[in-house]
Order: sequence, then structure tokens, then C-alpha cells
Amino acid sequence: MRIGNEMTASMTAFASNEFLLAIGKLTIEIRSVNHRYLDLNFRLPHILSPLEPDLTVLIKKRLGRGKVDINMTLALNDLDEAPEINENLVKKLRDLYHRMGEMSLEVAPIDFLQLLKWPQLLKQKNVDIKTCKADIIAGLSDCVSALITCRTKEGDALGGLIKQRLVQCRSYINIINDAYPKQVLLQKKKLQDKLKEAVQLLDEKRIEQEIVIVAQKLDISEEVDRLTTHIHAFENILSSQGQIGRRMDFLLQEMNREANTMASKAIDAKIQHAAVEIKVLLEQIREQVQNIE
Repeated sequence: MRIGNEMTASMTAFASNEFLLAIGKLTIEIRSVNHRYLDLNFRLPHILSPLEPDLTVLIKKRLGRGKVDINMTLALNDLDEAPEINENLVKKLRDLYHRMGEMSLEVAPIDFLQLLKWPQLLKQKNVDIKTCKADIIAGLSDCVSALITCRTKEGDALGGLIKQRLVQCRSYINIINDAYPKQVLLQKKKLQDKLKEAVQLLDEKRIEQEIVIVAQKLDISEEVDRLTTHIHAFENILSSQGQIGRRMDFLLQEMNREANTMASKAIDAKIQHAAVEIKVLLEQIREQVQNIE
């Protein structure tokens, strides 16, 4: 669960941090993209591998969703100093050389440079990563904070675009509301004419009943009301805190259902066009929501 009071956050972001440790210079890079869940991928120097569980816990406390790649590189200090000589191995090689001579074997003089190539003859000084553990975790925490800041900025931009599209949806709903009464009257007249021509024996009351039944099937007032309510709920979610991407995605499914029903019931050209435009806007919003945490 993410900790903090960030508003809308994108899952696409990048952050880096570079700082000095007692053992050398550490560089941290974090990249995140959209993902259904939180997926962490570490690329660490071998000597930092023991810290991966602690680093994982830290990130899981700060981020909720996204595919996150964490790359760390460590440039150790004193790499130009001479490494330590494995004295025990040198002694064993020396004894072996003398024994071969005692066996009357032709032994060439020892070549110092060739001797240096002997496996494990030279050994690097041990690095105690535990002494730097707290600094490394603190450095990663700072980098995650920078990533969250980047995510929030990107999320604010996405939120602004979504709000614009919601405003456009409202404008098309207004067009539908304005055009709907006219559609009802026209449809009622068409039905009256057709029923009178087709069935001369039906009385006026029966004709009115048939018109009501057909009108109910074409009624989109409930869909318009529900879509308006969904838009208001969507705006509230957009202004709330925490992981809101999945809630938005679910609500968009409901909004699309209402828009599809309106489009299928519409007869008036203005209503048809407005319903189609709403579907287009909802699809654009859906694409943007996929990147919101």
C-alpha cells in the first residue's frame, strides 16, 4: 500500500540518484511503467544482492502499482591500489617448483608476470556492505521520493486531460437532453401514422398503448441520468487520494454501457452523433486511465 497523500499519480516515471558511500560511488536509476500490479525488477551489483529483501520492502511501502525497474551500479574506491597477494598459494607454488627441481626435471625459471596470471593468486580486499546498508536504503528512499514526484506531475497532467474530456461529455449530454423531446414527438407521430394505416380496426386507446410501449423501449432518459451520475462520481474519484486507477476503470465500463445503450436507442441524428462522440471520449479517457496508479 502506498504511503503518502499524493493525488492522481501516473505509473510512468523515471528518477535517479547518485551519492558517495564509504566504499565508493553508488548510482541508482528507477524506471516505472503501467502494470496491473506492482512488479519489481532489480539489477544489483553482486555485493549488494543481500540487501534486495530490504530494498523490496521499502519500495512496496511507497508504490502501489506499476512495473518498476531498479538499476544500481557501484564504483568501488581504491580500484587502482594493488590487490593483496595470496601468500599461502605463493608458498604452495614455490614448494611445488622446488620439488620438481629435486625430481631432476627441467624447470624453467619462474616468470613473475606469468605467475600473476595464476587463478586466485591475487585477491581484492573484502568489502563490508553492512557498514553502508543504512546509507544505501536512505539513498533508495530519496530516489523513490523523486519517482513519486515525477509520477504525481505526470498524473496531474493526465488528470487535467481527463477533466477536459469529462466536460466535453457533459456538453454532449446537454445536446442529447435538448434533442430528446423532439425525438419523442417525431417518433410518436410516425408510430401513430403507421398504426392507423396498418390497423384500421384498432381504436384510439389501443394505438396510444402501443405508442407508449414503443416509446418506453426508445426512452434514454434513465441512461442519460445514470451517465451524468457516473461522470460526477468519476470527477470525485479523480480528486481523491490513493490508488484510483482500478476504480476509474470499473466506472468507465459502466459509463460505456450507458453510452452504448443511448447510441442503440437513438433515432435523432443529433442524439446519435452525440452518443458516438461520448463513446470516443470515453475510449480516450480509458487509454489515459490505464496509466494511472
